[in-house]
Amino acid sequence: MIEEKHAQFELVFALLHGLKHSVVKTRKEAETTSKLCKEYEKFNFSHSVRGVGIPLPGHIKLRGFEFKVYAPRVFNNVRKAMLVNDIDFFSSICFNSYVEFISNSKSGAFFYYSNDGKYMIKTIEQAEAKCLIELLHAYSKHLNDNPESKLCKIYGLYRLSLNHSLPRMGGRKKFYFIIMESVFYTARYIHLIYDLKGIMMLSLGWYVFEDVVS
Repeated sequence: MIEEKHAQFELVFALLHGLKHSVVKTRKEAETTSKLCKEYEKFNFSHSVRGVGIPLPGHIKLRGFEFKVYAPRVFNNVRKAMLVNDIDFFSSICFNSYVEFISNSKSGAFFYYSNDGKYMIKTIEQAEAKCLIELLHAYSKHLNDNPESKLCKIYGLYRLSLNHSLPRMGGRKKFYFIIMESVFYTARYIHLIYDLKGIMMLSLGWYVFEDVVS
């Protein structure tokens, strides 16, 4: 559990605080289009009650942050196509804290589970976020047309921009997050787990990607 003494507590607090304000916002429904995939919203948080933005609790040491929500209506459509109830989704990702998932990932990404285990929250790189936005229209259409698809179900893309770097974060101020359905949240017995990783090999001037199963 990510509690107050945890090194990533303030990062997770900021993420939870941003999600609480963005997920509950009522938005006009619209059919997914390429233009809608480029849509975004921003929320600003600070300790100032008179300034622009949403005040932070006094005991939090954060000096303020900006929370950006990418393509909110498109991801709403994705969740709707996957029969994800809005209230249940809000309850899973916005209440209490997260459970840290210890990974051997060489990317340095942070992984968390929602408290009920239904969803995984993962940090990604800016280039990955950009790629997801570019693929979002086709991805959304595929899931809408194929609700039984085995593709990973991604239900949100966010950016957290801190006003100052946090201790033990290597000076980073911007973090991109995705929320996705956890494949481990199932009543079925999982008897075998594959860990697929991509490696890059330089061969005759071309980059070749191989899938390695271990």
